[in-house]
Amino acid sequence: MSVRFWEPGKEFLRIEEEVMSTMRKVLVAGDLIMRQQMIDFEHSLASFVGTTDAVGVSNCTDGLRLLLEAVGIGAGDEVITVSHTFMATMAVIHQVGATPVLVDVGEDHNMDTDQLEAAVTSRTKAIIPVDLNGRMVRMDRVMEVAKAHNLLVIEDSAQALGASYMGVRGGAWGIAGAFSFYPAKLLGAYGDGGAVVTSDAALAEKLRELRDHGRVSKTGFSGWGWNCRLDNLQAAILDLKLRKVPEWIGQRRRLAAIYDEEQAPAWTRWRSLLRHLPELRDRGEESRWSAGAPGVARHRDADLPRTGAQPQAAGGARPLQSAQNGGALCERPFAAAQQRARRGAGARGGRGDQGLLLLRRSRAAKRAFDIAFSTLGLVVGSPALLIIWARIKLDRDGPVIYAGRRAGLGGREFWMYKFRTLVPNADRVGGPNTPDDDPRLTKTGKFLRRYKLDELPQLFNVLKGEMSFVGPRPQVLGEVAGYTDEERDLLKVRPGITDWASLRFSNEGEILKGHDDPDRAYAELIRPEKMRLGLEYVHRGTFRDDIDILTKTALLPFKK
Repeated sequence: MSVRFWEPGKEFLRIEEEVMSTMRKVLVAGDLIMRQQMIDFEHSLASFVGTTDAVGVSNCTDGLRLLLEAVGIGAGDEVITVSHTFMATMAVIHQVGATPVLVDVGEDHNMDTDQLEAAVTSRTKAIIPVDLNGRMVRMDRVMEVAKAHNLLVIEDSAQALGASYMGVRGGAWGIAGAFSFYPAKLLGAYGDGGAVVTSDAALAEKLRELRDHGRVSKTGFSGWGWNCRLDNLQAAILDLKLRKVPEWIGQRRRLAAIYDEEQAPAWTRWRSLLRHLPELRDRGEESRWSAGAPGVARHRDADLPRTGAQPQAAGGARPLQSAQNGGALCERPFAAAQQRARRGAGARGGRGDQGLLLLRRSRAAKRAFDIAFSTLGLVVGSPALLIIWARIKLDRDGPVIYAGRRAGLGGREFWMYKFRTLVPNADRVGGPNTPDDDPRLTKTGKFLRRYKLDELPQLFNVLKGEMSFVGPRPQVLGEVAGYTDEERDLLKVRPGITDWASLRFSNEGEILKGHDDPDRAYAELIRPEKMRLGLEYVHRGTFRDDIDILTKTALLPFKK
């Protein structure tokens, strides 16, 4: 039986009505080149990845080439990348006149970061790590080497949309990252497409000039450029499809779980042959897998040209023409199957499953409590809600309520409400985490956040059944897309206004204060413990815990 790896026609039929409606709006309006639809998609992509800017381009290859040109890399320079990648990664380095220096792969088939530093010379200007099949390179080590030698890091994230490592998404680690929207990708256009993401405003502006002939105004040009624009019609479709990416990742994982179950006996036989893979030894590796295809991921080493500037093999790497398995297909079982093989059947049972059973049994009582007290809270608290509403309107122009897309029970998307505490359009000039010294905070916003009053509109979410009073805090869709199998247990209960983690990190803004990169500080200092506490509640929480958490939350403002 033949099973096609990719079925573009079937995907289109599933979303045909939405796609055709989107295309019709664009075509009727005549919005064909660099119009609002492209700008909207750029904002959506930047928000998803966790950067401040995204620049739509014609494809990922052009995005990487424009990046190298924008940062001034050229003749005489060296750029380190990996030997196990698609041809385009090395081609763009050659095209700007620089020399590719190749580092061999490690046991995970990504760049061996232990060999990285040995490849650095006085001519090295940048590192291009490549994330393959949704699996990320050990980016903390890459950034450490780059900082030590004052090098730029440009991520080839063509296959890493939705992947994260140490809580930071692919494309958001270095100065910039490039994504591909080739039709076969997780987020695919109906033709070619790509984008560059960055939090460097000057770099984003330079890229916008280079993609459009060096244009800075209708008739003004800053210099030579290229015609590398993202088609506006494709941008509109990509913006539509981006909203479905978390759901699609979930579907892939569910299909992978079926393969895992059905192929378990075969996997047991393969296991002894694959003990060299780090997935069999290191549980920490799971977080580096994203939404790979079910079953087995396959890739090839690039066939390199024999003319022109030849890439160099760094750090004693074996000759390029004899890359791993001579360029033959390299197979890697899906991470969930490896995880199950390590743990053994039934390893997820015991107290965790008992906790989930208790939660299910008390769900009706919990929901009744939520309805009764959210209604009471809205009625009794209406004067306070009106006062806060008026104060925000006086503080600064902009909406009073902020509505953000979040993942709820079962991963279903909903709009979470909060009183606005940041300046309008704050998501375009900063990341998702907000330290106490964040310049985007309004005067009223600082007060509301200090006493958690900005969460009061979530009483409406509780009344609607989208949230509960107590439960793990709802996360943005991009964060949920990067969850490990274990972390996805957080989606088995309704998200809450408060939980043990909210009490533990009630001073989150103070913790993040003073950090140059608040998002990275959050990933390293807060996220791991938040995940642990959230999972502890999901597996063992009771209604009694809810009362305890609510009591402590109510007393929290009096301790400040």
